[in-house]
Amino acid sequence: HVSLRDVLEMVRAFRRDDPKTPVVLMGYLNPVAVMGYQTFATAAAEAGVDGVLTVDLPPEESGPLVVVGSALVSRIETLAQQGVPMVPEVVAFLAGLRAAIDAE
Repeated sequence: HVSLRDVLEMVRAFRRDDPKTPVVLMGYLNPVAVMGYQTFATAAAEAGVDGVLTVDLPPEESGPLVVVGSALVSRIETLAQQGVPMVPEVVAFLAGLRAAIDAE
């Protein structure tokens, strides 16, 4: 059995050797909900997660995950400020996402 905390620790270990390759977690919402949205958002961002796909959460019901999105967008923005190369489409997408999050 591998827990969500185990996965985040794996990401943290991976990041020690590879700070640039994007890491996107994909799974179900329940482990995130059990951990707590804010706790997960903070832990995922600190571990180096770049994105999260929850396969059982329709976009129209994703309100609780705004905090997760905000933490991860902040991480990606920090990487961009540190000079990590990003394609213009990603930069534009992040700007739109940041505006949407700030409007919440």
